[in-house]
Amino acid sequence: YILIELFSIDIFAYNFDNFHYGDYLTPAENFYHKKKIWSSSFNIHGASDVLYPVLAWNIFNIKTIGAIKVFFLLIIFLNKILLIFLAFQITKISQNGKELKTILFLILGIIMINMAELDRPLNSYFSTRHFFILIYLILFLEIFYSNKFRFLLNALLTFVPIIALIHHDIGIYLYFIFFLYLAYLVLLKNYKILFFNLFCTIIYFIIFLSIFGISEFNAFLENILFIIKNIDIIHGLEYAHPFFDLGKNNSAARATNGLIFQLILGLIFINNFFFKNTKFFGKKKIIILFFFILSFITYKNALGRSDAGHIRISLGIPLVLLSFFILNYLLALVQTKFKDFITKKYLSTISIIISLFFLFTEIEINNIKKFNTNIKNLIIAKDEKYLDRKTKNLINYVNLNLYQETCISNFTFDLSLSYLIKKPTCTKFRAPWLASGKNVEKKFIQDLKNNKAIYIIYRGQETSVDAINLKTRLKYVDDYIIKNYEEFYDDGTYLILKKSS
Repeated sequence: YILIELFSIDIFAYNFDNFHYGDYLTPAENFYHKKKIWSSSFNIHGASDVLYPVLAWNIFNIKTIGAIKVFFLLIIFLNKILLIFLAFQITKISQNGKELKTILFLILGIIMINMAELDRPLNSYFSTRHFFILIYLILFLEIFYSNKFRFLLNALLTFVPIIALIHHDIGIYLYFIFFLYLAYLVLLKNYKILFFNLFCTIIYFIIFLSIFGISEFNAFLENILFIIKNIDIIHGLEYAHPFFDLGKNNSAARATNGLIFQLILGLIFINNFFFKNTKFFGKKKIIILFFFILSFITYKNALGRSDAGHIRISLGIPLVLLSFFILNYLLALVQTKFKDFITKKYLSTISIIISLFFLFTEIEINNIKKFNTNIKNLIIAKDEKYLDRKTKNLINYVNLNLYQETCISNFTFDLSLSYLIKKPTCTKFRAPWLASGKNVEKKFIQDLKNNKAIYIIYRGQETSVDAINLKTRLKYVDDYIIKNYEEFYDDGTYLILKKSS
């Protein structure tokens, strides 16, 4: 089904988001010129902002926006496969009989694979950022279920969080769960596995240092520590008031639902963890505990950048847990009330009906027939097809008049510009608002001086990520630019300044 779904998608229905795709395009462009990840770009998400585009361009052997779009599509496709495995693992928690577990797996699997949406790679319930969480959860559950390959499974479990640090927040969440797991091993007095995990962690960090070097590691630490301490202040949005903002705020309905889901899960967790009448016991209780904690802490993203899209990507795990508990309860009720009808024959019939109803509803035969051609055309399509006339004019002007420049700084929210003009930013603050705060602004200014930034794109089409414009947010940087640069190019939309002589 997920193959057919992939083949039938309308590839060219995707729009180009200059702001969000710019989060990947410009860091990758900086990497191509400077051969550094964290030293060349101060990134909000982490090294994934660099590595995903570079991987896409190397896999498809062409440097285009379309190649990145297809790469994101493939990650969501892989997420769907992982979600099937995760649905299988979660089903094992159920205390229902084998026949009902089959139905539970089928329905839960259908729900979960539809939560990874091919046409929303960056903000579906299980988006590109969830890839490592899914792998981690599958391994984590297998460790609890199986006594085989324990050292291999633990070695892999230890490896995933350090790789997941390419997404700053995802890596941090997984390390939080990992250290809770280590504490659990201490309670079990399973010191052999505990020390093995610690040993693997040390080895992986040594490998990390040997690959990237001390300077890059320091840049990584600076980047991630700044994001941890400041991102909710400089990038945050006020969380919509539950219930009271309904009808006033576009994000209020999802914000309200998100908190209700967390509250319901909390009550279910308390009932199943602390009361003796629950059907969950032993290791299954511990699994539910870890799942609940992960569900709880990952909702932090929604509490920071509190728009509908970011709330959505924070709801994947809570919705999976909620779906499991509801389905498990309903199927147990069915088993009690209709025990005589729970036979393989009826289950097969029910399974077929469920599959036909929920799965094959949006299949486009014409898209399936043209899939190979559509994918190829998307990958090789020139970037100009995504651009409006004003942006094309700017690129043509820069290519004709500033071709000799090794870098051009960007002081706008048009984050894709550096990639489009094929020049790196002169400072690592390629998303300038991330330099919010007096001390970081000083570093921004010092970078402009040290790298002898002659030209700065000072005005673009994107206005802000919230109600605060860049001039207000980075008043020290703006003051430096105004005093030291003069107008060079102005087409009414884009404004380029040149360093005063």
